[in-house]
Amino acid sequence: MIFELRNFTKNLHGSVKEKQQLRSKDNTDVFAIKCYLLRCINPSEMSIRQTISDDMKTFMRAKDSARLGAIRLLQAAIKQKEVDERIELTDDQIFSVIQKMLKQRTDSIVAYQKANRQDLIDQEQLEIEVLSKYMPEPLSEDCRRTIQIVECFKKRGDGQIQRTACRL
Repeated sequence: MIFELRNFTKNLHGSVKEKQQLRSKDNTDVFAIKCYLLRCINPSEMSIRQTISDDMKTFMRAKDSARLGAIRLLQAAIKQKEVDERIELTDDQIFSVIQKMLKQRTDSIVAYQKANRQDLIDQEQLEIEVLSKYMPEPLSEDCRRTIQIVECFKKRGDGQIQRTACRL
């Protein structure tokens, strides 16, 4: 199956203008599936690194030292991983760093609860709140189902997509 790539541009008023269409030779509407997936996943315009940097500036202006400290810890962990591996981290790798930090905070809360240290528990919960803001939202059930349909479409071909979709 051969697909044509479609490009989109935004005009001055922010609306999307279609340059090309994405359809297969047998007129399967892959374009509709692609648009649905993009709406479900909703990639942000900015990279996660830029978002973290902007939030750091916001917390500095607001003089919110607790949240600023959490952001600085995150940036330090990202920088440490970049120095160790001698690469610039992608968004997916940054998400793994954040996930690791969230797990550390969760483990620390359990230890602090055993020691009855409410002040440290509150600090760790605040850091979890700040860090979890940068994690991507989990996909909805509709998005997962659509992804399964597209994967089956790739594996089986055109003729069996409707029967596969009915089983999912």
